Amino acid sequence: MRLRPLVLLCLLASPANALTFQTRLERVQWQVEGDQFECRLTQPIAGFGSGEFVRRAGEQAVFRLHSP
Repeated sequence: MRLRPLVLLCLLASPANALTFQTRLERVQWQVEGDQFECRLTQPIAGFGSGEFVRRAGEQAVFRLHSP
């Protein structure tokens, strides 16, 4: 009898909605900025903002997403 509420909950649970943001391959425009202390590789993402790889001297590269 305890299984019935769990089964109902599983059947009524809605799936998570995911959105995909991407830039078409022919429109890719990586922008590079840097000096001896930091290097940035930035890609605008249509309808979202931008993504960038940042590497500071002596550190690992980090990926960041920015939205307006």
